[in-house]
Amino acid sequence: MGEPGLAKAVPRTLEGLNPEVNLWMIAHHCTSLEATGCALAWILERASLVSQEAHTLGVFCMLFDRCDWFRAGKRRALLCEGDLREFRLTVRGCTVTEVTQADFTKQWARSAWIWACIYCCNMLYGYGNPCKEGKWSAAERRAVRAIGSGVNRLLGHGRAHLPVDPDLDRELRSRKINYQGEEVGVCHRLTLEQVLPSLPPKGHGGSINALDFVSRHTQELLLNPSRSILEDDGRSLPRMKGIIHADDCEMQLIADELVERGVCQWIGSDDVAVYRGKKVLNGLFGVEKGSKLDNGKPVLRLIMNLVSSNATMRQFTGAVKSLPSITSWMSTVLECAGRRGGT
Repeated sequence: MGEPGLAKAVPRTLEGLNPEVNLWMIAHHCTSLEATGCALAWILERASLVSQEAHTLGVFCMLFDRCDWFRAGKRRALLCEGDLREFRLTVRGCTVTEVTQADFTKQWARSAWIWACIYCCNMLYGYGNPCKEGKWSAAERRAVRAIGSGVNRLLGHGRAHLPVDPDLDRELRSRKINYQGEEVGVCHRLTLEQVLPSLPPKGHGGSINALDFVSRHTQELLLNPSRSILEDDGRSLPRMKGIIHADDCEMQLIADELVERGVCQWIGSDDVAVYRGKKVLNGLFGVEKGSKLDNGKPVLRLIMNLVSSNATMRQFTGAVKSLPSITSWMSTVLECAGRRGGT
């Protein structure tokens, strides 16, 4: 077994110190979060002794020996020891080896970390003396309770197991979210009734000529899609006939509606692209949009599955080959001549 991480971080020049307060030796006991908290609490209770033995460590002396560092220090601690009196007395009567044993850490690790946090809060507040005895006020108890909640999360890291209803667990595992935090629904069979509310209004689809907004080179690629077909180099291909998740009668109605709204247009069967002797046919399916019809059925977003055509065509990426930090694109603000707009 190798040395614990904390032991590696402490210079070995401290080996000549008293073994009981030798930081390098103490760090060897810090093999878990529980043991580390108890060791830290033990050091806090031995602050003057550790400072004396490690007098060359200026920062360490500043933290654990008030001396003259806090010239404008507070006269009263932010938090007193409160209910931790028993814990402090117990720690004072033990060696560092004893406080890092499993039985001790199991009982006192939470108190140790809370005590360390209280000590740090007081130091940050400007009170450099050891905490005094006393009961917590209502406000102090609320503060300690908040600290305790943080300690619980720390000590539960990697171990916390919250029972989950099997049906709920199965349901959550079957769901996904997109970049906008919206749920990505599972594939649904299409019906005109469910797709119709999500289609663009008549006259909107295909109403903008993309050729007016692209470079001359891109215009050539759009007008001549055959130039983008990949040479057949024997690469493996997906299933070239995409699945249309809809009944034939429903698909006919949906197709007519897509053409009428300018989203698609009819072409002859002979004009369908062929690759390696097979027609390149894409798929179609629907996913929920989050709203429902009056009859309770979900409104569906129509998705065209272009796996087949993408597998046979060269992708022209331009200057950006991927979408870096895509989540930062969710909100874009444009300012020009005193006008402000956003997407």
